[in-house]
Amino acid sequence: MDLERISSQVRPRSRWEAADLGLLMGRAWWGLLLKVWLVLTLPVFVVLQLLLFDHPLLALLLFWWFKPIWERPLLHILSQALFGHVPTLKETLRAFPRLAAQQWFASLTWRRFSLSRSMDLPLVQLEGLAGAARSKRLQVLHGVSGAGAGWLTVIGIQIELAIALALLVLLMVFIPPEMAVDWQSVLAADGTLAHWLGNTSVYIGMSLVAPFYVAAGFSLYLHRRIWLEGWDIEIAFRRLRHRLLASSPGSGRIGAVVVAAALMALGPTDPLMAQAAVTPEQAASTIEAVMAGEAFHDVVQDSHVVWPWQWPEREADPPPDLSWLASLAQWLAEAGRVILWALAMALVLIFLLKNRQWLKRYGGGSSASAAARPKAPAVLFGLEVQGESLPEDLLAEVTALWQAAQRRAALSLLYRAVLTQLIARQGVAFNAGDTEADCVRRVAAATEAELSDYFQHLTHHWQRLAYAHQVPDDAAMARLCRGWQHHFGSPHECD
Repeated sequence: MDLERISSQVRPRSRWEAADLGLLMGRAWWGLLLKVWLVLTLPVFVVLQLLLFDHPLLALLLFWWFKPIWERPLLHILSQALFGHVPTLKETLRAFPRLAAQQWFASLTWRRFSLSRSMDLPLVQLEGLAGAARSKRLQVLHGVSGAGAGWLTVIGIQIELAIALALLVLLMVFIPPEMAVDWQSVLAADGTLAHWLGNTSVYIGMSLVAPFYVAAGFSLYLHRRIWLEGWDIEIAFRRLRHRLLASSPGSGRIGAVVVAAALMALGPTDPLMAQAAVTPEQAASTIEAVMAGEAFHDVVQDSHVVWPWQWPEREADPPPDLSWLASLAQWLAEAGRVILWALAMALVLIFLLKNRQWLKRYGGGSSASAAARPKAPAVLFGLEVQGESLPEDLLAEVTALWQAAQRRAALSLLYRAVLTQLIARQGVAFNAGDTEADCVRRVAAATEAELSDYFQHLTHHWQRLAYAHQVPDDAAMARLCRGWQHHFGSPHECD
């Protein structure tokens, strides 16, 4: 990015100034932007209308849903034209498949309803950020200009709807009143005609607003980068460097420094600085002389004619026939219903994607979910948790080790057996790097409260023995063994 080739003045602005600069950018390259938009979108719009002839609202909704893809070639043109190279129509069309493929799924699903879409698009298309890097970058960029991008989207939607309604009204205005067209009857008799007119007017509104919307969002993005990265300071230093390199080297530079020092030593020569030494008496006399001049004593007379009669009142015109508004309101209501259903389905999809683990837990344990379950680890914090590593009669072995004063081995065997049963029977998804505390949290989230309390009690005794060398008493060990019998059945079912 060559900042010296930028075609706009680089300076810190407010977010509304930045949005206004974006509108000027959209006006400067409006012809090329609109041409690219029409070449890419008009065929798609017509094909959707023909394929979904009996469902025009669905055709309009599908076209509107892909707006984030249609806006990408516009940003491609703006980002290059701002730095001196205006791409041609052919170059933009050749780059469109690559631009459309960048994170298209995210742009058309959970990011589709983002109000800051116009400002966030350069992060994907120009910076190539995704995932956590994109999220961190968004937090920085939205620190000041995020609210401006959201209002830009809201205002853009209102302007699109206003243009669509204005076009419909304009069509009705151009029909001579002598024809006396009954719009309510026309629209009621052929509902498809009304939908086609509505879809076409909405498409024209989108086409007129899209170049300015993308340009204003891109300008907000540049405005935030100017504040964060000091582009104006960098450009000033570059220009200063060029002037110094263009000047004469050696003694010429030294002479310039000496002359500058001498001028500074002579004192201020600026007339404004010299006037700063005026006394209050001199200032008062100067002010009185100025106020006594002719400029403060000009008298201007203005006159106008007041007629002594009043114009006769015109007969009131009959109220216009606004019955056609009922069909228009019905069309808008139908469009709103489709949009609300689409929003509801999108929210359900987002909920399902965000709660996959919850659905797996309460989904009935189907074979498909079992097949998708991650592979259980063989070792957890140094303990083998596989069924083949356990004895057939577990409680007998634990009791024998405990009576032989091998306390750590007995409790370790019981703890390994419980972990193995939690994996095999309860389907708890442990990870190889989990600690004892991680295992307690996973068991609490995946099992009932009674089993979770037993495992937490067992883990507590294991940690005290393993790390603090505090051996549980015989009564505590007996309770742990009875808990094993209660939750996991006979000891022969251990494997």
